[in-house]
Amino acid sequence: KRDDAGAAGSTGNVVHGDDWDFGTPPATAKAPHTLSPPSSDILIWQQLIDGFQLEKVQHPAIEKEIRQYSRRTDSLQRQLAQARPYLFHLLQEIEKHNMPAEIALLPGIESGYRGNVYSRNGAAGLWQFMPKTGTYFGLRQDAWYDARQDFPQATDAALLYLRKLHKRFDNDWLLAIASYNAGGGTVARAIRKNMDQNKPIDFWSLDLPAETETYVPRLLALAKVVGHAEQYGMKLPDIDYQPHFAKVRIEKQLDLQMAVKLAGMSTDELLELNPGIKRWATHPHTPHDLLLPVDKADGFRQKLAKLPADQWVRNRRHYIVTGDNLGRIARNTASASETLNKPIICATTISGLATISSFQCQIPSILHAAGKRKERRLTGGYNTRL
Repeated sequence: KRDDAGAAGSTGNVVHGDDWDFGTPPATAKAPHTLSPPSSDILIWQQLIDGFQLEKVQHPAIEKEIRQYSRRTDSLQRQLAQARPYLFHLLQEIEKHNMPAEIALLPGIESGYRGNVYSRNGAAGLWQFMPKTGTYFGLRQDAWYDARQDFPQATDAALLYLRKLHKRFDNDWLLAIASYNAGGGTVARAIRKNMDQNKPIDFWSLDLPAETETYVPRLLALAKVVGHAEQYGMKLPDIDYQPHFAKVRIEKQLDLQMAVKLAGMSTDELLELNPGIKRWATHPHTPHDLLLPVDKADGFRQKLAKLPADQWVRNRRHYIVTGDNLGRIARNTASASETLNKPIICATTISGLATISSFQCQIPSILHAAGKRKERRLTGGYNTRL
């Protein structure tokens, strides 16, 4: 996605819906679907399909993308399984705002439902927010945390962004989705160009970047394949229609090694749900919502409530000997400061000296697996994994 004028439509390039004379009806949606109560006896796919609102849209470009999907149904099934922790929450939020359920498939197009990915252009998270757009929508990014990779926060921001684009483009969902990829300014300029030439201004008639011209039909094709999986020879992965994670409010900084211990899960599992955490602990200055599997959240809360204050963040003391330097200390204590981004807090200022002596350092407790954290980079303008 581009960090152009699109975010919320607040620049001089904006073409407002009131200024347009639409020659063709926009891609409006049917009446919203009301979701069933959560149940482990219901698979999530029927709830998703029942909420589709754009299934009547037809175009040869959609059929072309369907043919591509039908050639690799096994890999598509594996990648849809990546949505397991997220789909329930996505559908709940989408239904709350009366949006088409097809949008729940958009993170599949963007990131393959992986929160730990970055694009070569700097977009991050399931929704692939660019830095400026993320900041505009309140997604904090600093040395400790990147909220673009916080699934609930990024989902709130993405759905708000899409609703703003939907309103801006006269309630046309195809133009809103195209703008999510290309930027609202790009789509607005394409509309102006067609208006000046007395051409139609629906999505299929616009001269947009090649990536965007593929992006929208790819999403619609994915929805059609999911909606008619048996017809295309694909078995959808079993995902129950129930929550898969719970939020636990952390009021002050907590060492992730301690969080792993209290939750009874591996570091990789914790970071898979919380890829926005960039260092060895939660943010030191603000409360933090840690995502945990539903079946572990209550036990974690109970143990956390009993945790002594001096164990929330644990450091150990290292006494310096003549000739020590920070690299050697990091290696000897297995903290690998460059890899783990852990501060080694010393009792005096080093002022750039490579060698230190005659004082002591506080070494943060070691998050053993953090050096192996699985951050992946995408190799295109947007992810085409699905």
